[in-house]
Amino acid sequence: KDWTEFSVKIPYSENAERIYLGAILSGTGKLWVDDIQILLDGKDISEGKIKKPRQYKADLDTSFVGGSGIQSISLTKEKTSDLQLLGQVWGFLKYYHPSVAAGDYNWDNELFRILPRVLASKNSSERNSILNRWVKGVGTTWPRANITKTDTIKLRPDFSWMNESALGKDLLASLNEIKEWDRPKVSYYIAMAPGVGNPQFKNEKPYRSNAYEDIGIRLLCLYRYWNMINYFFPYKNLIDEN
Repeated sequence: KDWTEFSVKIPYSENAERIYLGAILSGTGKLWVDDIQILLDGKDISEGKIKKPRQYKADLDTSFVGGSGIQSISLTKEKTSDLQLLGQVWGFLKYYHPSVAAGDYNWDNELFRILPRVLASKNSSERNSILNRWVKGVGTTWPRANITKTDTIKLRPDFSWMNESALGKDLLASLNEIKEWDRPKVSYYIAMAPGVGNPQFKNEKPYRSNAYEDIGIRLLCLYRYWNMINYFFPYKNLIDEN
């Protein structure tokens, strides 16, 4: 067939950072493509204005670009329990606290700040007190969300770890309060793919240059992954193991 002009028009997402353009031939034969143009509102893309990315407070906190500074942990049964609870509280705040969702905190760095204090705690009561002060310090002035109860949700987050015997009365009350707060529609760390709804994780720093021996980075990796599964994996109920 002779050359034919094709045009595709799609809405441009305000959150888009890149445009990938190509042509795919489905089936047999050969395909030639020439004179590709990208137009924004009818004008060549070269005339488009470069949008400056939004500046978040989280992006300005570069305190731990060289690593967490934690090279070893003397693990006991009690310290293992402390680290488990810290990972759960940290992940809950990452996805539920409005100030963290708004990008006001680099949540990796906040973990590296609180981790030595939790490791230095002498007992569970002191640990919970440290965590409660940490939670209160993130901010406590958000309105409650207008949550609609529905039976269409097939799988809800597992909050069984959020109990008074593990957290103590004060920390449990603080977390339960945050659970009911209204959160920004746009989150610094998580988005949902338009029209599909699968999670898209954002602003997760790769730490490519940090040594594997950095215990803080390894804990961060574990905490990230566990909480991604806990809050967003649609087949969590099919996992055989804890």
